[in-house]
Amino acid sequence: QTMTVLGFGSLMSESSVRSTTPSMRNFRYVRILGHRRVFAHTPPIFYENGIAKADTLEVASLSAEPCEGGEFCGVAFEIPADEWPAFVEREDEYILKPSPFVALENPASLCEVDYGTQ
Repeated sequence: QTMTVLGFGSLMSESSVRSTTPSMRNFRYVRILGHRRVFAHTPPIFYENGIAKADTLEVASLSAEPCEGGEFCGVAFEIPADEWPAFVEREDEYILKPSPFVALENPASLCEVDYGTQ
């Protein structure tokens, strides 16, 4: 059995995904629907690993939040069910829930913000 995962941020790097879930397959670019990307939280690991820079306020991690009519580009991939616990541990600061998505017809598509709808 496999699980489909939607990703953004560091999960848009196939090598980053494989570092946690080495049997990942079918890595592809998608449009995630009903959400928008936001810099909204600072996970403890940012301070533990020296990623956060409090003096310059570079402390937020990329997140997603529900947004009616919102959408953004990300990735989708499948992982074996037995690798799900490692993935959940990696992404422990997030709430993992089902979300709709569609494949990008052209992987070279540029995703732009439509400021008229926000």
